[in-house]
Amino acid sequence: LAAHAAVVAAGFTGGIGVAAGTLVYADTAVGGGRRVALTGPAMNLAARLMMLGEGVRCDAPTARASRDEVALGPVQPLRLKGFPAAIPVRELVERTGRPAQPLVGREAPVADAVARLGGCGVVSFVGEAGIGKSAVLDGIATIAAARGLRVIRVAGSPARAHVAGGGLADAVRASLDPAEALAPLLAPALGESWLDSPQTALLRGFARAEATTELLVRLVGPGPALLVADDAQWLDGPTLSAVARLAGGALLAVVGARPGAAPAGGELAALLAGAQPLGALDAAAVASLARARLGGATLPNGLVEWLLARAAGHPLFTLELLAVAQDRGYLELDAAGRVLYFDRAGLERSAPPETVRAAIVARLDSLSPAAFALLKAASAVGELVSEDALAAVAAPAGVDPETIDELADAGWLTPASNGALRFANATLRETVHDLLVP
Repeated sequence: LAAHAAVVAAGFTGGIGVAAGTLVYADTAVGGGRRVALTGPAMNLAARLMMLGEGVRCDAPTARASRDEVALGPVQPLRLKGFPAAIPVRELVERTGRPAQPLVGREAPVADAVARLGGCGVVSFVGEAGIGKSAVLDGIATIAAARGLRVIRVAGSPARAHVAGGGLADAVRASLDPAEALAPLLAPALGESWLDSPQTALLRGFARAEATTELLVRLVGPGPALLVADDAQWLDGPTLSAVARLAGGALLAVVGARPGAAPAGGELAALLAGAQPLGALDAAAVASLARARLGGATLPNGLVEWLLARAAGHPLFTLELLAVAQDRGYLELDAAGRVLYFDRAGLERSAPPETVRAAIVARLDSLSPAAFALLKAASAVGELVSEDALAAVAAPAGVDPETIDELADAGWLTPASNGALRFANATLRETVHDLLVP
């Protein structure tokens, strides 16, 4: 919406299309430069939505994911070139702001970090995508800002993981003088075309990375302050070094990352030493999360049990399943939050929402080829996987104990009785099966 407003303010017209789904990212060296491309059905759909004319339009999964933050126009089923069926299209009208979501089941780790505000050091959290790391970091940052503490935000991105200073560059942009001799070190991270100065032209390899780290540390400035580093598994080297040095004496850093992302002996591993694991929510926390999501509604009998069976306490999956229940008419409430209708049988038959599928697909990228293949085989067996059944479907490759350990460590499979394995939740297995089995 902000981008479209800027286009209109500049005197131009045009549309913007937004679609959710799996994309293929390609980054190829071409001559002396790079060619970056995104392809996939979601990109094709977004392009078709863009061509519908003035305004910002989106598909149904995007509308569902953003409905707490924007006002949406009515659904318009449209026939678009290249798509066999009509696409439910909605226009994004205006931003409304997301209501605060309570930190259900995460009070203890937030309190531990808050107790250290104003000091220095590192407080870190690890957990799979959607488990609540960002919510915990946001909760800590909100409390710090309310206390008048300066908050510096850093977010890793796979597209910028190899751009020196990319993680911290935007946070220090306002402090950087483009005329400074070392400013060209951050030019790629800031999207600027500054040429090397005489000083930076002499820097190569480790020396250039070290100079970038020192520049970032200086630009962040002294504490007390709070540095929030989310998705740290995708932070570039100089940014990780800067975070470590700043936490060593100037400020408190709270860091979130996915498990298994830190090579032994590296700076990320040092930042995550002693990290607090964020796991699944228990039944009481799931009930509290559901009540908050439904506006304080009295929960119908069987809803929490269904959420636990399908999402196993995973916060993102829980919230998305609730959204699907309402969007597809399986759960209806009146204006006072009283349940008018709940169809558990219909929910049992429904497919997982695209946002959940996308989160699961993103997690698959971190698996080794052997683990990927074994997970595919396990999904064909069922939610409960015996060793014999897995060996039969995994032939001729067989079952490597180290591969099983990888899947268990990453939270895909958990031990069950009699040496069997169980998928962490039913939604996970169903989605993996749908995506991976021809």
